[in-house]
Amino acid sequence: MMEDDRNDKKINKESHWRDYRTRGIAIFLVVAACILFFFAIFKLNDILSLVWRILGILQPIIFGLIIAYLLDPVVEFLKKKMIVLFRKMKNQEKARSITQGLSVFTAILMMFILIFALGYLVIPEFMSGIIAMAVEFPEYVDNFLTWLGKTLEDETRLAMLATRVITNVTDYFENWLKTDFITQMEGYLSHFTTSVFGIVNIFLNLVIGVVISVYVLCSKDKFIGQGKKTIYSVFGTETANAIMSTLRKSNEIFGGFISGKLLDALIVGVICFIGMTILNIPYTLVVSVIVGVTNIIPFFGPYIGGIPSALLILLADPVKGVVFIVFLIILQQIDGNIIVPKILGNTTGLSAFWVVFAILLGGGLFGLVGMIIGVPVFAVIYYLIKTMLEYRLKKKNLPVETEVYTDVERIDKDSNQLL
Repeated sequence: MMEDDRNDKKINKESHWRDYRTRGIAIFLVVAACILFFFAIFKLNDILSLVWRILGILQPIIFGLIIAYLLDPVVEFLKKKMIVLFRKMKNQEKARSITQGLSVFTAILMMFILIFALGYLVIPEFMSGIIAMAVEFPEYVDNFLTWLGKTLEDETRLAMLATRVITNVTDYFENWLKTDFITQMEGYLSHFTTSVFGIVNIFLNLVIGVVISVYVLCSKDKFIGQGKKTIYSVFGTETANAIMSTLRKSNEIFGGFISGKLLDALIVGVICFIGMTILNIPYTLVVSVIVGVTNIIPFFGPYIGGIPSALLILLADPVKGVVFIVFLIILQQIDGNIIVPKILGNTTGLSAFWVVFAILLGGGLFGLVGMIIGVPVFAVIYYLIKTMLEYRLKKKNLPVETEVYTDVERIDKDSNQLL
C-alpha cells in the first residue's frame, strides 16, 4: 500500500511538472510574440532595411535559384531525349550523371544564345524604333489631325471636339516626355551611373548566379532528397505527407503558370511580328515586342500593350491602325481560346474574379512583378485554404462540393444533414 501511494505521488508530481512546463512554454511564446509584434510596429523601417540588406547579400543565390527554376523544365525535357543515347552503357549511374551534365550545359548554352539574340538583334532594332517613333510623333499628330479634319469636314462641331481632345492629349504626352519622363530617366541614370561599382556588382552577381544555377541543376536530386529527409525527420508521417503533397501542387501551379506564360508570350510575339509584316503595318518589331512582353501579365496584359500600340499606329497611318486593331482582336481571340488552353489549361484553378483580384493586389503591392507573379502566388494560397477547408469538412462528414451549400440554410447537429 505504501509503495502504491509513493507511485501515485510521483505520478502526480510529474503531471504537475508537465503542466507547469507547458504553461511556462506558453507564457514564453506569448511574451516573445508580444516583443516581436512591438518591434514589427515600432521598428518597421529597421526591420525592412535589415531584410533588404540580407536580400542584397544573398542576391547571387537568389539569381541562381531563379535561373535554375526557369531552366529546370528545359533540363528535364533534354534529359528525357538524351537518356536514349546512353541507355546501352553498363554503368547506368554514370549514364545518368553524363545525361544530367549535358542537359544542364545545353540549357545554359540555349539561355546565352537567347540573350545574345535579344541583345544583338532585337534590342538595337527596338531602341531605334522607339527613337524614330519619338522623333516622328509630332508629325504623325499633325497628319492625323489633317486626316480627321478632312474626314469630318461635314461635322464641324464633332471635328473641333475631336481635334481639341487629341491636341490636349498629345500636348500632355509631349510635356510628359520633356519634363517628367526626362526627369525620371535622369534620376534612374544618375542612380546607376553615380555608382559604377553597383552596376559591376549586379553583373558579377548575375555571373555568380549562373554558376550557382549550374550547381543547383546538377545537384537537384540531392537537394530534393535532403529536403524530404528533413521534412520527414521533423514532422510526423501524416503531416509530412501533407506538406509534400502541398509542395508538389504549389510547384505544379507556380512553375506551370510561369513557364506557360513565358512560352505563350513568345508565341504571341512571333505571330504578331509575322502578321504585321504580312499586313505591312509600321513599327513591326517594336509593337510585336510590346505585345509579346505585356502578354505575360494575365487579363490586363493585352490591353496594356495593345491600346498604346494601336494609338501610335493610328497616328502614323489611320487605315493601318484600324487594320492592326482588327488583327490584334483576332490574335487575342486565338491566344485566349486556343494557345493559352493548350499551354496552361486550368493551371491556377482560379475563376476570373480571383484572377483580377490577384493582379490588382499584386500590382498594388509590388508593381509590375506583382502583376506577373500575383496570380500563381494567390493560386497557391487559394489551394492551401481550399485543401484545409475540405479536410475539416471531411472530418465532420460533410460534403466538400461548393454547389451543395448554395441553398443550405442550416445543418442538423446530430445527423449532419443539410437543410
